[in-house]
Amino acid sequence: MNTEEKTYAIYSRKSKYTGVGESIQNQIDSSKRLLLAKYPSVDEKQIMIFEDEGFSGGNTKRPAFQQMLRLLEEDRLQCIVAYRLDRISRSVIDFVDLLKIIDAHHTALHLVNDNYDIDSYTGRSMLMIASIFAEMERNIIRERITDNLLGLAKTGRWLGGTTPTGYCSVDTGKDNHAKMLQLIPAEADTIKLIFTKYLELQSLTGLETYCLQHAINTKTNKPHTRLSLQNILSNPVYCAADQQAKKYFESLGCTIYNTDESRTLDDIFDGQHAMLIYRKLNENGTTYQANSPEEWIVTVGKHVPIISSTQWIEVQSILKRNSSKSYRQPRKRSTTALLSSLLHCAHCGGYMRPQTSKRINKQGELSYRYLCELAHKSKKERCSCISVNGNVLDKVVMHEIIQMSSEPQIVLNDLQLLQQSYQSSNDFLSKIKEIESDNTKLGKEVKKLIANMAMVDDADIVKEITQAIAERKQSIEANNARLVEINALISTQDEETKAIDELIQYLTEFPAIFKDANFDQKRAALRKIVHSVYYDSDKKQVTINLIGSNNPINVYLDDESRMRF
Repeated sequence: MNTEEKTYAIYSRKSKYTGVGESIQNQIDSSKRLLLAKYPSVDEKQIMIFEDEGFSGGNTKRPAFQQMLRLLEEDRLQCIVAYRLDRISRSVIDFVDLLKIIDAHHTALHLVNDNYDIDSYTGRSMLMIASIFAEMERNIIRERITDNLLGLAKTGRWLGGTTPTGYCSVDTGKDNHAKMLQLIPAEADTIKLIFTKYLELQSLTGLETYCLQHAINTKTNKPHTRLSLQNILSNPVYCAADQQAKKYFESLGCTIYNTDESRTLDDIFDGQHAMLIYRKLNENGTTYQANSPEEWIVTVGKHVPIISSTQWIEVQSILKRNSSKSYRQPRKRSTTALLSSLLHCAHCGGYMRPQTSKRINKQGELSYRYLCELAHKSKKERCSCISVNGNVLDKVVMHEIIQMSSEPQIVLNDLQLLQQSYQSSNDFLSKIKEIESDNTKLGKEVKKLIANMAMVDDADIVKEITQAIAERKQSIEANNARLVEINALISTQDEETKAIDELIQYLTEFPAIFKDANFDQKRAALRKIVHSVYYDSDKKQVTINLIGSNNPINVYLDDESRMRF
């Protein structure tokens, strides 16, 4: 490939979304300056930015890095520029593999803060040494985290975060950060009921229905789902720490840690307290994944148990057995339900989801209906919403939106009024000038007061002058804070104004866009102008809420649109 046709890559990475350390943008800006200094004739269009924010350097399983690697292997990269070596990798093996690919495709590698010449033997040797130190640093950090976890495990305390249902966190009295779990009797009874019913039903779906029918909600008062119930049932925090529990976790290969050096490990597993598990989850980029039990640190907490070890272990056995049966081949989309994820039940506010039947309607379409999830799962105990013919509902809604888009003046008026409600840029600039003028005036007064203080010997007057200076400095700080707020408001309004302009244009073009679109394009188009749709089965009424409009579209369905099967 010709040099002029090749891409110049900038790679940036940051492990976490924080304001600490070199930001992604700072890395990119510094790398671009170096790239343009080394290749002055490069066009900006030839530069491609690869960003991985929230990903560790411990391996190369990062989406942007893998995309860059594919281009490298296709011989499409002239060079790669990164801020530092550890932004590319903290693994020696991964870095050596990358160098081999770079060499094979005659691609240059440049680092802003690690200025090594990889074309020379000395430069490459120094780069390899730096790579070894980067991996060593990563391993040291990991060891420190493990040591810290072991130290915390020794205390048996609660590390914070959302407390599990059945407990609240309280201070131990030892220091400001030491917490322990304390039983909440009413919630503990709920946990006991959940475990008992699961042993009886042996089904998460059945347990979910039971909880919905009996208004057994989560700690945040939301209806339970199968996932929330599974998390409760598999949480060791409820399990009594006795000899049976100890043997169970030993059989899983967990590290069991003694919290009381004055007693043996067998002695502390006496059933008086419950279990605590550290390092059950592993941070992987921006998400958390379950560690294998061999990675867990198991200890005895300072809180009382809710579930016996016998009952808890039996539940784990059932969960494992059911899990092995629950795998299903991913299903292809079986309906053309346009309103899924937009349609809500007007009775309870919950989502209505499509359910397919085996029937073919008169139009030759596979029939489907929308049903309220809460009504369906609770068997009408928590919501009385009746399902609706999805084929008809989708057509009715689309007809109304296309009609509205053909004569969109009401919605356009709403959007234009919203734009007009924003302060003009001149108002903002006037306010900024006013604040900056006030700061200049206050600054001069501060200088004058300081000069006057130098000529005064009276302690009381010096005190008054000092107070006057402090007051003016506070006013300057308040003004600066106000300037930050105004600039943020300007930025927000600019973005919202741009979004409204785009929406106004899209509304007028919607019928033409929708006419020849395929199913996925129709769904995407719909979501650009519709905020939500609500269905009331009692009134047979559909309410369509458009983005940016205070005037919903109300439609009434006839009896034939309702389907029971």
